[in-house]
Amino acid sequence: MLDDALTLEEYKRYGRQMILEGFGLPGQLKLKKARVAVIGAGGLGCPALQYLVGAGVGHIGIFDFDRVESSNLHRQVLHNTERIGWYKAESAKLALEALNPHVEIIAHTEPILPSNAMSLLGSYSLILDCTDRPTTRYLMSDAAVRLGIVLVSGAAISMGGQWSVYGGHHRAGIPPPRTGRTQENIVEALGHKRRPCYRCIWPKPLPQTGGPGAGTCEEEGVFGPVVGIVGVQMASEAMKVILGLDDEEPRLNLLSLSPSSTPYRSVKTRGPSIKCIACGPNATVTDNLDAVPYDAFCGVTGAAEEEEDRGGSQVARIRVKALQEALTSHTDTKNVLIDTRQETEYGICSLPESRNVPMETFMKSPIKNVQSLLEGSSAQDSVGVNIYFLCRRGNDSLVSALALRKALQEVDPENSRNWQINDVIGGVRAWSKEVDPHFPVY
Repeated sequence: MLDDALTLEEYKRYGRQMILEGFGLPGQLKLKKARVAVIGAGGLGCPALQYLVGAGVGHIGIFDFDRVESSNLHRQVLHNTERIGWYKAESAKLALEALNPHVEIIAHTEPILPSNAMSLLGSYSLILDCTDRPTTRYLMSDAAVRLGIVLVSGAAISMGGQWSVYGGHHRAGIPPPRTGRTQENIVEALGHKRRPCYRCIWPKPLPQTGGPGAGTCEEEGVFGPVVGIVGVQMASEAMKVILGLDDEEPRLNLLSLSPSSTPYRSVKTRGPSIKCIACGPNATVTDNLDAVPYDAFCGVTGAAEEEEDRGGSQVARIRVKALQEALTSHTDTKNVLIDTRQETEYGICSLPESRNVPMETFMKSPIKNVQSLLEGSSAQDSVGVNIYFLCRRGNDSLVSALALRKALQEVDPENSRNWQINDVIGGVRAWSKEVDPHFPVY
């Protein structure tokens, strides 16, 4: 494939965009020469990839080690039912090659890690971060800074999303990646027109709940059109950077599809931070990204951590089969099963013995919430009460169980001896997997 010429078919294919003012043949050739890495072929990556490939961005690298699941298909529109179980990168490549055979597409199914990010991304001139992992966001930003290239980063959750462009020049197109440069040379070369990097705007990770960029679609849900809009906007920003048509001022673009709000807002952000550890004059992040403690910085615990130990000695952590035995046993001790999921989730599926008290409600007054469940029941007069907390995967339920234990120890130590507090590891998902295969999973 020649990057300095178009075939006759490409003239016809791209004609509707080449006739745009300020675009023309030079603009199309810039797209054809561009090398863009798209990290994630999920909700954001699918629409971004469709429009980048459709527009004729000549070289695309798709990085995703995840596999297609049926729960992806309502929003990840490059995949289909027949390709459930495929690597997302390979599924997306197949769909995109059918869209535009003139684009070189490489599927990468290995995970991008601090140890290999520089080598995997070294041949690309622009990065789109379409993931939902905080550690990956910072890793991609640091790699982009070290390579001297632009990063387009986006996020979407629930009914909202955001996207922005980080690093590189304003209105200067995209230079080829440059490795082996000192941080001082990068700062000097970019000068006052450089954009802030991701760390400049977000020096600390966002909380893991409560807004775009925090939490995951699996935990908080997502409205399909939201990721479509954000992904398309990310593709648009990437194309403007390639064409040298991007905004002079750095901005954070916000989307909210809630009925009571204005859908779009654009917020001007501050410039590069002189205190930034990645792009500032005294940066401590170097080409050796493996030395950066991403997991610790983002509060990610190791996968090897034993689930039973997460609550310490404050609450008992039990498996779903132990819960099943407790609910079917006949003893003098009474059982109270509290499901801490949101009311909407509880309405999708629930255990017959459970009572729904969403975590946010429960945390406001743990003791009163339990007492209200015990009122009028035989458990109120029993010698002891076993209280079981359940949620979707075992996270919110543990928080609720620990909150109850703390409240009892502070105000009612006598009852704290009579109430045996248990958290169910794995939540309703584990119940479906280990106890009742007919129990719905969502």
